[in-house]
Amino acid sequence: MVEIEKDESLKETVFGGDINAFQDLLRASYAAEMKRVEKEQQALGERTIDAQRTDAPVPRDTVQLYEQMREAGLEYGPAFRLLRNVHVPESVMLDD
Repeated sequence: MVEIEKDESLKETVFGGDINAFQDLLRASYAAEMKRVEKEQQALGERTIDAQRTDAPVPRDTVQLYEQMREAGLEYGPAFRLLRNVHVPESVMLDD
């Protein structure tokens, strides 16, 4: 409230009677927050599933994947087999 009281234009938009101006303010605030979150995710290396799927379109069989991991010395019991959808880039060649 203190910040709103400091800015006359913001104060008029929030407390005034123009509902359209208030909705525009909310939309702009939401868009700015989404942009901030997106930048933060990019900085952390996080991407949307759609963006990841674009780079890794080839589905892999998870049963086969766990078998390959077992052969490499990584043993996962049934309770720890959580992979359901695995996709890899077309350039990745995994032994079948």
